[in-house]
Amino acid sequence: MSELRFGPYDILQDRVTDLRQFYASLHAVGGIFKDAHGVHVVAQYASIIDVLNDPRFVFSCDLVFENSSQRELLRRSGFPNLIMFQSGAAHLELRRALIPLFSPSRLSVIQERLNTFALMRAVQLAEKRSYEFVSEIGKPLATLAVSTLIGLSEQSSSELISEAELVRNLVAAVPMEPKILTRALADFSASAIRLGAMMDASLVKSCTGHPAIDLWRVTDPEKRHILAGNLLLLLLTGFDTLHFLLSNAAAKLLAHSALLRRSKMTPSLLRPVIDELLRLVSPGQIVFRHAIVDAKLGDHAIQRGDQVALLIGAGNLDPNVFPHPAELDPTRSRTRALAFGAGMHACIGAALARLGLTTLIEHLSDHLCSHGLRKPIDQQRQHGLLRGFDTLVIERVP
Repeated sequence: MSELRFGPYDILQDRVTDLRQFYASLHAVGGIFKDAHGVHVVAQYASIIDVLNDPRFVFSCDLVFENSSQRELLRRSGFPNLIMFQSGAAHLELRRALIPLFSPSRLSVIQERLNTFALMRAVQLAEKRSYEFVSEIGKPLATLAVSTLIGLSEQSSSELISEAELVRNLVAAVPMEPKILTRALADFSASAIRLGAMMDASLVKSCTGHPAIDLWRVTDPEKRHILAGNLLLLLLTGFDTLHFLLSNAAAKLLAHSALLRRSKMTPSLLRPVIDELLRLVSPGQIVFRHAIVDAKLGDHAIQRGDQVALLIGAGNLDPNVFPHPAELDPTRSRTRALAFGAGMHACIGAALARLGLTTLIEHLSDHLCSHGLRKPIDQQRQHGLLRGFDTLVIERVP
């Protein structure tokens, strides 16, 4: 197994200046490595899929922290005990309970609300010579999507998201000092209580029944605290993942304006373009697993307790699976990108991401095609597990 100069914690802390070049260098010399911490780092598409689907490798959220004292602090807090982080029957039961949130009828409601917002916002921004995409479109669209998903008002969701910045950093595994981590864990508990109060208020007002409100209604009061923490996780991760995805996709599409126009005019192109965007610009770059028994990955021996970091971003650029991997090519074969993971912990909000990209292409394409990226172009940054734009200024083309 090759030794690796940079490792997953260098990515989390934004120490790798050119991530795409780094991934290309990994593929050039092999696909499985060990970093200075002894973590097995996997960059090959096929090997990543194998680990994600192998029950011998289980999810562990504390592995995202490099420092052992931080990991211990996280374990003692009980935060890793959230059902969404577990790998047993309780996790599967919760996922089944959340399925109605993503039913075709609910997704149709979310899509309609996103489309209406996009059309109105395009009109509002039409006369501006330039504006900042993340704050004007990316974050409002993401807030609207996640608030509709879990049955809260936009205002309630926006306030909760805004006040929970430290919690968002926690769930995205943004590196932080122990004192800040302690505060973030306390804030998570406080935010979960506040979300529970919001769900109680929605329950009183609701007469038609939203699946999340119905779930809250039938849940034993003693279990509501547990449910609130998991719904908070869904809200915050959904918000950050979606607004980063939308901004990343907008930047990519602005560099391919002709393809953007064709995608709107040619319905058969929509799905392939979305698939390529998910492969190329998905915010999620890395996930962690640990081995619960001795195992082999190809010819590489992995012992019980070993940590495994799966470089999702590298797998999506594996030249053995995606020829000319850096190109946005909707005609390539329909090999599934790794954007949503696989196995028990596959992204439960995958459909939400596709809705956001559909809105971007179908209802903002005319608007985007009249704009370009302001130079010098804003740069993406790593926010723990997620990569995206803090700001993305676009300006009208003369």
